[in-house]
Amino acid sequence: MPLDLRAFLTLHATVGARDEEATRQVLRDVALNLERKTAHKIVTMLERSISVGARVWLQRLA
Repeated sequence: MPLDLRAFLTLHATVGARDEEATRQVLRDVALNLERKTAHKIVTMLERSISVGARVWLQRLA
């Protein structure tokens, strides 16, 4: 279980019922963190793809 989700579940179990805004803020933070991780994965995948493509292109030139 990702740490962010674990933190959310802990907060929800302890505070969530009493503090709805805190629960919403944790959900926003978890969503933002997931967006960043997804963006990082996409960039890494593109960098690898470009790197492989560049190597193939350079090998064809040689």
